[in-house]
Amino acid sequence: MKLPIGSHTFYSTFENCPHQAFHRYVGKTITFVSTPEMDWGNQVHTAFEHRIRSGTTLPDNMRAGEELAAMFHDMSKVVAVRVELQLAMTSDGQACDYKDYDRAWFRGKLDCVTRAGGYQGRVFLAQDRTGGAAVHAEPARQDI
Repeated sequence: MKLPIGSHTFYSTFENCPHQAFHRYVGKTITFVSTPEMDWGNQVHTAFEHRIRSGTTLPDNMRAGEELAAMFHDMSKVVAVRVELQLAMTSDGQACDYKDYDRAWFRGKLDCVTRAGGYQGRVFLAQDRTGGAAVHAEPARQDI
């Protein structure tokens, strides 16, 4: 039996119900069923990705996020802004390809990441959980 690649979703499910996590991600006896909330979250992610990356207008039902998305889009004209950044690491903490199913031990996607020199080497991470976005500024540990 092969253990799944660790992810926020897997560990969140495991924390809530280990039985469900096993059957969904290891035994694969529970079929994935998308919910309206998941579909909405995916729509939000896609719309914000296109807004930040290429300036595409947000749909009317997502206009509440326009100010934040516009800020990152404008920022992308002067500094690197990465959207839906896929990261993965091996069990010994080395970076590997996100789709390296043989070596990846943990992986995740960062919604929006930038490093702005004008902010004294801080890295900004914007993670959305559609229940409320969070923007964090952390000291830069390495270049992105």
